[in-house]
Amino acid sequence: MIETFTIPNSLQNRECEIRVWLPHDYQDGDELYPVMYLLDGVRAFTCRDKAGNTMASMASFMDSWDKEMIIVSIGGPGGEGECDQAYCPFSCLRDGTELSGKGDEVIQWILYKLKPVIDERYRTNPFRLCTAIGGYGMGGTLALYALTKYNRWFSKAACLSCDFSVGYEELSGLIAGSYVDSNTRLFLSWGGDEGDTRADLSKQVGCSLQLNRLLAMQECSVYPYQQRGGTHSSESWNKQIPIFMHYLWKE
Repeated sequence: MIETFTIPNSLQNRECEIRVWLPHDYQDGDELYPVMYLLDGVRAFTCRDKAGNTMASMASFMDSWDKEMIIVSIGGPGGEGECDQAYCPFSCLRDGTELSGKGDEVIQWILYKLKPVIDERYRTNPFRLCTAIGGYGMGGTLALYALTKYNRWFSKAACLSCDFSVGYEELSGLIAGSYVDSNTRLFLSWGGDEGDTRADLSKQVGCSLQLNRLLAMQECSVYPYQQRGGTHSSESWNKQIPIFMHYLWKE
């Protein structure tokens, strides 16, 4: 069952669409459920390929998964460029364009504006061990940032195809200098066919493995995953849903 509502987002001067997937028997009991927040997650619930055919999605996965939980999809700010502006956690230049580094404000909005609404409106288990975040592209980078800086609130993150083209030094410095609880879990993935050149892929792999090492030093559990033939697309990311959900919530 999916419920939809809007909530003011003062950061982007608009109403943000929120979609909430609820367990099938939600109305019949009084159980409290863990929650996973998905950045720019609208495509996670209803996904179609270029031909218009419905693809696997988070909703279809949850329909058949045996762990009951709540998924909160946060509507993105718009196009890819707008997502980069909204989700980049650090102010920096990329190809002559300044990214404003509003990602930290987005996470604070989730924690202090959206999460209280979700916790009041639904039967959630609001504590850290039952709270996760996920994203892809720059959203994946921001999810990793949130897991590190706001580890007091998030214990799990799915970070797919993170954008390390900007802010990587700042992110690695944050991870190296932060305390991350040993019961933290991170799924960190990239596609084997992402990037225009082998050098691009090599950089992605190198950055991912270096961050994996920094987190492992704090005894954080990390699953570095290269998707064979994976591309920077919803089709590739959706194929990883069963993998990261099982790792984050069941292992």
